This record gives sequence, structure tokens and C-alpha cells, in this order.
Amino acid sequence: MVFAKENVTIEQGELKAFEAVADDGSSLARHFCPTCGSSVMVTLDRYPQIRSMMGGTVDDKSHIQPEFSLWCLSGQPWLELPETIALYPDYPDGLIA
Repeated sequence: MVFAKENVTIEQGELKAFEAVADDGSSLARHFCPTCGSSVMVTLDRYPQIRSMMGGTVDDKSHIQPEFSLWCLSGQPWLELPETIALYPDYPDGLIA
């Protein structure tokens, strides 16, 4: 799930992070719970305005209503999403403000 950076707050404790750097120099950080190790969030340096949250971290999943899917160019060919969901091959700048 992708949210604008300013709409994401961690209410309890502090996350730990593991950062990986790609051959092109771009980085990706995986943020996780330091107690149990659960993945919580991913941040990408090339998209500092967004936070990619793990769906399993949401207590009440009945409120999740997907409107779009990102990075579909690298998606699995067997996955078919409903026609009501907009598909983007990458992350379109300005999608989340």
C-alpha cells in the first residue's frame, strides 16, 4: 500500500532499517520491527515523497480499497487485477501528493 510520506506515522516504538544500494546507485530501505522482525515499510530514495506499507500491518483490512497498482512492468504474468484498478508500469510522478 502506498501513502504520501506526511500521512504515515509510527505510533509506537521506532523501526529499524536495512538499506540496499543498486548498481545504479539508487537505494531502497526496508523498515522492520526491532522486536519481532516483521516488515512494516519500504522507502526508496528516488521517491522520497511516498511510503510503501506492508498490507499485513493494517489491523482492519476491510478499509483497504485498492485504486491502482504500481511497478506492473515487473509483475507476475499470472496475476490478473480487476479492471477497476489502474495499472502503472512504474511509479508515475505526482500520483500521490
